[in-house]
Amino acid sequence: RHADRWDWSALSANPHLPWDVELLTQWRSRWDTTALYRNPALPWQTLLPDWDNPAFLANPQIVPVPAPAPLPNWDWDALSENPALPWSLELLEAFETQWDWDRLSWNPGLPWDGELLAKFADQWDWSGPSSSANMPWSEVLLAQHMQRWDWERISANAHIPWTPELIAAYSDTLNWATLSTQPNLPWDYALYLRFDRHWFANLVAQHHGLHVQYLSVDDMATLLQEKPST
Repeated sequence: RHADRWDWSALSANPHLPWDVELLTQWRSRWDTTALYRNPALPWQTLLPDWDNPAFLANPQIVPVPAPAPLPNWDWDALSENPALPWSLELLEAFETQWDWDRLSWNPGLPWDGELLAKFADQWDWSGPSSSANMPWSEVLLAQHMQRWDWERISANAHIPWTPELIAAYSDTLNWATLSTQPNLPWDYALYLRFDRHWFANLVAQHHGLHVQYLSVDDMATLLQEKPST
């Protein structure tokens, strides 16, 4: 009824439409195909039925999406952002030269684990995995890729199983300013005292309920000015 009024690019990105092949076909001349490729709600199992087929992945071919779906031109950049594809190590390997690896690095739908990280270690933008909430974080995983992690993002990642021992192991690589604002550390006075020379006291003082007292430079100047003369 309002076909001439809709913003079809926005509609193409909307995951709440009743997506099926019939709807895609009915309005194929109006869709924004890049937005469609990013949209996780499309019937991807119908549109890409071979992408979880081991026989196909062993000998993949880039062929048009089956008609009548309006996705004739592959947009690998957009697909690389889509968390709803049937992601697997085999799928990534099958089309390794087509993917946008910077975008893949931030995709929460990938089956993130140590094997996946190691397989494509030279391809990742490691800031993405370092920020991941979906990684099976462990001390072993951190040690395996110590030289590749983005340690500032690791320091900000609330999903890492932080312990005093883990902090001690990487005390020379962690970003202590970022870590000082990290709410998911096992905060207590023992932790604070153990690493007291590393913390940014002004940042810790704003959080964590430790009641750390901090005097800023301005506070110190004021106190010195007000100090009674002797």
